[in-house]
Amino acid sequence: MPAPKPNPIKYLLALGDIEFSAIQGPTGWDESEQTTLPEHSIINGKQKIQFLGTDLIDLTLTLKISSVLTKTPVEWRIAALRAAQREGRIMPLRLGAGFFKGHFVIKNFSYRPGKMLPNGLMVWAEVTLALKEYVYPANLEIRPIGEAVVPASGQTPSTSKRGR
Repeated sequence: MPAPKPNPIKYLLALGDIEFSAIQGPTGWDESEQTTLPEHSIINGKQKIQFLGTDLIDLTLTLKISSVLTKTPVEWRIAALRAAQREGRIMPLRLGAGFFKGHFVIKNFSYRPGKMLPNGLMVWAEVTLALKEYVYPANLEIRPIGEAVVPASGQTPSTSKRGR
């Protein structure tokens, strides 16, 4: 008996329920994530920095969407993306192989029509999406007010040595 064939990848990436095929895949992917490091001045010494964590991911995608192979009019996808942006819809970003990138909101949306038919319908368009990562409050660490943060060494702020 021959081995079963793997399921074909249905899409290259999907933002919520809006899918983009390999033909319509990203022609540009610019991802950025920063670290928050406030600086604290020290008398007669060099400044100290404090690691507070990472900021939310900013992701800019450039996609070429077409109606040739998908039979879905370009205008429908543009309307779906525009509606998601205007509603501030939180959508999962999934890559075709099943990789979950996270939840994102469309921060900025623009498109440039490529080829148009005589009736005004677009054959293809280049779409640019600026996405911002969204983290649900349930995923954030919540501590009661006044609860001390105990360092890994076991010292509490009252027993730690000052001046280091």
